[in-house]
Amino acid sequence: MKKAQLVTKTFFLSFVLAGQVEFERFTIDDGLSQNTVYETFQDSRGYLWMGTQGGLDRFNGYEFKQYEHESNDSLSITDGWIRCLKEDEDGRLWLGTRDGNFGWFDPYGEIGGKIDLYENHPGINRPERIEDIFFHKDYIFLATIGSGL
Repeated sequence: MKKAQLVTKTFFLSFVLAGQVEFERFTIDDGLSQNTVYETFQDSRGYLWMGTQGGLDRFNGYEFKQYEHESNDSLSITDGWIRCLKEDEDGRLWLGTRDGNFGWFDPYGEIGGKIDLYENHPGINRPERIEDIFFHKDYIFLATIGSGL
């Protein structure tokens, strides 16, 4: 009986509060690098970060700033469509891509880089994509499509 009351109250409150939620839509016309956004994340400083087909976008509440891979710049972000991103305790962002690339981005210095996980480990198959990133103590775990954890 209590469970039914809880479900009824939750259902009722969802309708009451639904009118109070506002959404705003952004497109390339507003400064977003691509209309396809795979991941959205708010960092510890309040910035919104978006992983897109065009790279990494930052939104400060007013305008967008784009960070893209530049093949002649070793301090640019990793190449590929950014599928997932996470922030570590130092404020550094970790990026996983559709093509299985892995990299980092320092939002303070606005520099990044690629970490080649496969160069020194030929027995590891490059995944189809990195789906999620997890931190545990001093370790970083990558959940992938095609190569497991």
